[in-house]
Amino acid sequence: MTSYFRYGIIIALPLALAIATYGVSYGVLAIGAGMSYFETILMSILVFSGSVQLVAVAMIASGAPFMNLVIATSLLNLRNLLYGAAF
Repeated sequence: MTSYFRYGIIIALPLALAIATYGVSYGVLAIGAGMSYFETILMSILVFSGSVQLVAVAMIASGAPFMNLVIATSLLNLRNLLYGAAF
């Protein structure tokens, strides 16, 4: 059992490093945009799409109205709906 676990870690390590790099950059941008630690973590838990997170942080930093934020992120997430339909 231990050899399978070790093999899984070795196989997943490159992906985990890429995800960690993205997560750190998102966290730095979110805190720099004035979001609290709680808000940053909550957005990571609730928002699945990484591109939506980055767009939302940029819009929050620029002071965009909340409805513009909702509309832009919804439109950006529509591509995931289309990906799902294609599969």
